[in-house]
Amino acid sequence: MKTLEDVRPHLRELSIFPLPDVVLFPYSMMPLHIFEERYIRMVQDARDRRKPLAIATILPDEVQSQRPRVESIAGVGFIESMGELPDGGFLIQVVGVTRVAIDEELPDTRPFRRAKTRLVEFEGRDADKGRRLLETLKFVLISTRTSSPKLARMLEQVVNLAEEPGVVADKIAHVLYTKPLSRLQILQQLDPLVRLNTVIEQLSAILARVATASHKQSLN
Repeated sequence: MKTLEDVRPHLRELSIFPLPDVVLFPYSMMPLHIFEERYIRMVQDARDRRKPLAIATILPDEVQSQRPRVESIAGVGFIESMGELPDGGFLIQVVGVTRVAIDEELPDTRPFRRAKTRLVEFEGRDADKGRRLLETLKFVLISTRTSSPKLARMLEQVVNLAEEPGVVADKIAHVLYTKPLSRLQILQQLDPLVRLNTVIEQLSAILARVATASHKQSLN
């Protein structure tokens, strides 16, 4: 499995794949259909040189631009699998590894966009708070088994409470958050303890809504 150390050598020249309403979380997998020539070249380059890709979210008012501006924080991952299509395109699976800040884009000497980036991942320095949040999450996950068994199964497939709080938060966020803006806000939250607390609150809110709906149904 690829790690931060595999990304680090490429930070000064990282290929950018700008997409509207798409957010790649670390520790998640994303399928992508590659059909434009410039991006076909990009994934071929990433495959041949074993380079990561930055999946950069296009700013909402830039979608129709010829060269749309992107959000400054992007998810970064490696191509896990790559299948060629009859038209020359590819179906790929990208596995997220980390998040980076895009500091500046590089001159257009390649068909695809590239940027100078830096790592922005860090772990919370309050270890006690991290442990308390993980304990809280543990109890919420137990409640999820009763209130929403389907969601519980999805979470139990990805969550390992022995992992770092930031890792746990990103894995849960990938499952819980479906709206692009909400996903982007979590990606941009660089403090892992704040991130974990946010996803715990979101999960608790979902369970509360399920409980309220079940109560109303029982009264009818």
